Amino acid sequence: MKLGLNKEKPKETTLEVYKAHFEEEFLVATEVYYTAESTHFITSNSVAEYMKKVETRLDEEKRRVQQYLDPQTEAELIQKCDRVLINKHIDVIRADFQNMLDDDKIDGTNFR
Repeated sequence: MKLGLNKEKPKETTLEVYKAHFEEEFLVATEVYYTAESTHFITSNSVAEYMKKVETRLDEEKRRVQQYLDPQTEAELIQKCDRVLINKHIDVIRADFQNMLDDDKIDGTNFR
């Protein structure tokens, strides 16, 4: 993704416009979106289904970076997604997995 020219080094490009006017807003909007979606999904589905959804969402975001965004965006994007999709719900996730272990209901589902 090349969105600007460096006046001192005309053959180099900069990402100032991308970083200042797109990336920041994109990351905030992504966090807001996944906060709402994850809160709704985890209250309406099992934790096993939720974790499958999380894995799908993380894969989608990685593909989105590869197709449309600057590669430097990936680390911060995935970090935000992990925080919103996993860390914010960690107590529910741990409790449900512990219940599944106690009830011997783990079906061989593999998560990352």
